[in-house]
Amino acid sequence: MKNRIVALLMTVCMLVIPLTACNNKDEWITDESWIEVTGSDEVQSSGTKDDKTSSGKNNTTSGKNNTGSGSTSGSKNNNNRRPQNTKADVTKAITTAYTGKDANADYSVSGKVSVCVNTNRPTDYEALFDSFQAVYKNVELEIRYFSDGDTSLNYVTKQASIGKLPDVVFDDAASVPTYVAQGLVSSLDKYVKNDPDIANVPSEILDSYRYGDAKKLYALPNSIHFSCVMINKDIVKELNLAMPALDWTIDDMANFLKAGTTSKYSGCEMLFGNYYLAAQLCPIYDRNVGLYGYNAKTGKFDLTSMTTALILCSGLRKIEGLEAFSLRRTAGKYAEKFGNSNTSDTRMALKLGRTLVEFDSGTWEDPNLGNFKFSNTLWPYPQSEKGRMPIHVDHSFMTSATKNPDAAFQLLRYITYSTEGNMARLSMYDNEHKGNYVLSSKFYVPVTMQADVKAKFNSLGVSDVYQYMYNNIDKSYRADPTKYIPKFKEVISEIGTPVWDDVMDGKKDASAENSKLQDKLNTRIAKELKDFNEKVAKNNK
Repeated sequence: MKNRIVALLMTVCMLVIPLTACNNKDEWITDESWIEVTGSDEVQSSGTKDDKTSSGKNNTTSGKNNTGSGSTSGSKNNNNRRPQNTKADVTKAITTAYTGKDANADYSVSGKVSVCVNTNRPTDYEALFDSFQAVYKNVELEIRYFSDGDTSLNYVTKQASIGKLPDVVFDDAASVPTYVAQGLVSSLDKYVKNDPDIANVPSEILDSYRYGDAKKLYALPNSIHFSCVMINKDIVKELNLAMPALDWTIDDMANFLKAGTTSKYSGCEMLFGNYYLAAQLCPIYDRNVGLYGYNAKTGKFDLTSMTTALILCSGLRKIEGLEAFSLRRTAGKYAEKFGNSNTSDTRMALKLGRTLVEFDSGTWEDPNLGNFKFSNTLWPYPQSEKGRMPIHVDHSFMTSATKNPDAAFQLLRYITYSTEGNMARLSMYDNEHKGNYVLSSKFYVPVTMQADVKAKFNSLGVSDVYQYMYNNIDKSYRADPTKYIPKFKEVISEIGTPVWDDVMDGKKDASAENSKLQDKLNTRIAKELKDFNEKVAKNNK
């Protein structure tokens, strides 16, 4: 065990946090003080305040809560959370038609269950835990608050090193394979196999959390965000353009960018960024692959779609002014078009309201859209099949250290796919509960497609765009490979990116380079998968 912990800590030290859409952009806000809880376990998270445990006590969550974080966050800060209800207060919890009436739940479980909550992530959770305590009357829920970046990785690995893992990890965006390879996560197959409600979770999402030769299930999705484009509506109006259809195509997108390119405006700021646009287009050209042409079912890359996407993007880049960033390649051109107010900012034209489309965006940015000085809206990514769009999924899991797995799973089930839990969580946003909870968002996107949950989500006053995206999650594909594919970021950044950069710059030919690159990528990913599966077999007996 000691060797495993040492190896685990070495892994964490070497780990580069996966490249997802989770990029913290805004400034920290003022700290609030933790309220001391008797008998709490205090473990310093990297660069954070003390972590505190709440077990039947009122305590205030705090720490540095920041906004604008990727696939999962981007909401307002949660610094002024009201304290969680005490055991005596759970009668105030939200009730719905499903409260206490879930035929597939086991309300008889009992004992203590601990769950860790990263307050730095602005996910609204209070009503969820309140309502759980109201119906699972024999469970003592211990909530461990901590504040550390956009994932739970540092906290969980530190807790593992001192033998104090929580039973459940709530709302995480780190790489699940990192946990699984170290034996920190419990498999869930025996719990879900006879649960009819699991069928409401799209199989493509659920299967992305199956690992090892036995394809065991190690995590459950708890919420979704969509990759989107942000459209500047002021430019649309000024240039008398028509807004694209919700199910617009790649050709529609290209024509839209061209139409938005004038002496004053550019079609977009960048055709690359956190994700290459070309990488995002691969699953649109070929439904059998994900980003960068990777097929998660076969474990191999097929770069045919990546070649097509690179040729398209390279061609768009050649249209002068369509990509604002390309103007920087000629001294003075960028400033000549957009001014020189802050040319060190690579998003200057976007922020000035001079670009029609922004590609590095998603529903996590919804609370921040008002910060721009122009009218804007999020829009679905282009599609080849109506409703098939890129999604980012955040997850929860049960750790291997739990001594009360039956009760821990009931909590995990409640906060992820149960109809009862999702109905209570969504009801938190109803007007009748306004003021009862400090909310960071106007809603969240559930993973379950259960009919009443869908109806409840669509009743929250969400736009037609959001309804369209949520109602089609069963057709969508994952656009966050670093969260669920072992070593994906390293494989892409070390082998693919240097070559594709040259292709985008016109220095190399996409077809010629990808024919050589495909074998290199497949050799490397095969090695990473082999090493990972060996660790899974060794550390998950």
